[in-house]
Amino acid sequence: MNEIPLTLAISRYDHVEDLTSGRIMPEGVRLTCLSLPIEEIFFRFLKHREWDVSELSFAKYASLISQGDTSLTAIPVFLIHLPLAFETNGCQGTSWRDAFITWGVLLVAAPFQRYLIGTLLIDTRGSTLAAGLMHASINAAGAMVIVPGGWQVVPALILLTLGVLGYRSWRGRSAIDGYAPAITPASEAAQRTALGVMPQPRSPRL
Repeated sequence: MNEIPLTLAISRYDHVEDLTSGRIMPEGVRLTCLSLPIEEIFFRFLKHREWDVSELSFAKYASLISQGDTSLTAIPVFLIHLPLAFETNGCQGTSWRDAFITWGVLLVAAPFQRYLIGTLLIDTRGSTLAAGLMHASINAAGAMVIVPGGWQVVPALILLTLGVLGYRSWRGRSAIDGYAPAITPASEAAQRTALGVMPQPRSPRL
């Protein structure tokens, strides 16, 4: 059987280790995996489309779609979150009721989380560090079981999103439109500095 050659660029994660290490081989595909820093993956793929399948920020993908760029096809990798419903008590110890409650919390929280991360990515002109820190802080807050089920993160995200919307309206900014420029990886930034091409200072936007 002829195998389809595909190249995948993704950071190192435990849940894809078996695939990227070659322990699991997808049928019908001759897969080449590239493990690179996340900033470099985003920059090289968005700038040059160097591989077939790429990890990519959802906020950046949504930004491209809003600008009429439909050259990329998104894969619903968010489905990987569904097994989290069975993380604590396993499949045998988790009722379907509890599983659906967990999935409901994820479904409600996700749009607000993505909106907050997206607006931060835009307002910081493409800082994946800032977006990553926010993502990590939201995950950490969700892991703090203040109430049974840990759903306290949902009203917190809603209130925070309403606050961001109010602030953006007060500052005269659009609630839905924005642009995050392509990201320059640290390696290229260092090379430009070594060549004497210093980055232009940016005035902060409050």
